[in-house]
Amino acid sequence: MKYSGPGYEFINTYVRRAVENKEDILKFSNKVGSGAYLLETLSFVIYVLCNYSHDPEESMVKAVTYSKDSDTIGAIVGSAMGALHGSDSFPKKWIKNLTGRLSYRDDGRVFKLVDRIQDLLEF
Repeated sequence: MKYSGPGYEFINTYVRRAVENKEDILKFSNKVGSGAYLLETLSFVIYVLCNYSHDPEESMVKAVTYSKDSDTIGAIVGSAMGALHGSDSFPKKWIKNLTGRLSYRDDGRVFKLVDRIQDLLEF
């Protein structure tokens, strides 16, 4: 899809339309893209969050299965899901061997931050 203009207009027009029309995620990915280009990344992430944010596991599976830049898109969607639902919302086997590091000396710190964000959202 060729587009020229501000990113917010693209997202507001094309992503909104796809969400409202319940467009298939593969069709959306093929039409809009899901690569390393920022406009594609943001559009795909917003599409996934609009459709699957109620289900952290499903949102992650959709994010990495149907995107080309799956590591970046998966990281963004995973961060959003962790912030919205907490680390306990993910399957234990996904988290079991992760260190949760922000640096080489702080094992588990990411999980503490995610849980803290969730606490703040529950005020």
